[in-house]
Amino acid sequence: MSSKDEQNKMIDTDTLSPTQRKILGVIVDEYKMHGVVSQNFVESKFKNISIEEMFYRLEYLLAGNLITKEKIGHDGQKYRFSYKLSEAYRSLHKIPLIDPDLTYEASGTRGPSPLPK
Repeated sequence: MSSKDEQNKMIDTDTLSPTQRKILGVIVDEYKMHGVVSQNFVESKFKNISIEEMFYRLEYLLAGNLITKEKIGHDGQKYRFSYKLSEAYRSLHKIPLIDPDLTYEASGTRGPSPLPK
């Protein structure tokens, strides 16, 4: 198997738990609207899940090549991340690449906001 095949290999979403599917669904919906999903946004949608459990669940989706993540800052205690759908997931589900900078400019309220360095 080539490295490209390895990069595009992802877990079957049918094997996800109901909670994992809900989390992925939130990420998919938010990605389609804004091109990027903040960790804070995902956590706010699942207040019944601890931050530690949410981290594990997001890392599982990341390891399964369903999403990608980018470090966006530090809240004083932990790093904070933003998430996007992986190329493999977008390709399989025919979801276009969304430029979060354009959605931020269009809405004026959503999308990535630069953090102070």
